[in-house]
Amino acid sequence: MKVSLHQSGRWRVGYTAEHMSGDNPLWPSTGDRAAWKFDAPPFVDGVQEAFVVAVVRSAARPGTVDEREQVVPIEDQWNRLTGVQIVVTEADVSVAGERLVFPEPLTLKNGRRVWLLSFYEDLPAREPEPVPAGQVVRVLTPEKDGVSCPGYLLVGMNIG
Repeated sequence: MKVSLHQSGRWRVGYTAEHMSGDNPLWPSTGDRAAWKFDAPPFVDGVQEAFVVAVVRSAARPGTVDEREQVVPIEDQWNRLTGVQIVVTEADVSVAGERLVFPEPLTLKNGRRVWLLSFYEDLPAREPEPVPAGQVVRVLTPEKDGVSCPGYLLVGMNIG
């Protein structure tokens, strides 16, 4: 799956062409590959909280890291939500602080800049869960879920 944050403001989450051309696509092969469509959040004082990817501890599984990936550490705590937020700013607005994943932003053709920030949020304490058999990605949008910006929430899945 991929997230497309189009300049038009019509954003979408959809299955990639590579996935759709595979043997067992998870989406009908006819028509639009976008499973979710939503509007871009507004700019407030030159800043757009664009997209969030968050994970809870119960979704963490052992795995290997591709050399092309940037790893944002997740604390081994059952009462914490950890993630990254994509923030877009107008050309003359900067973001600073210890939450920056990369010290320099990506500059877009229109002059706007894209920043990646790490974050965490404390959750109510709970008992540890077993290592998940799998993970589920929930797509959250302001219109349907009351969140401040669209994003993915990765949660663990155990059956049984």
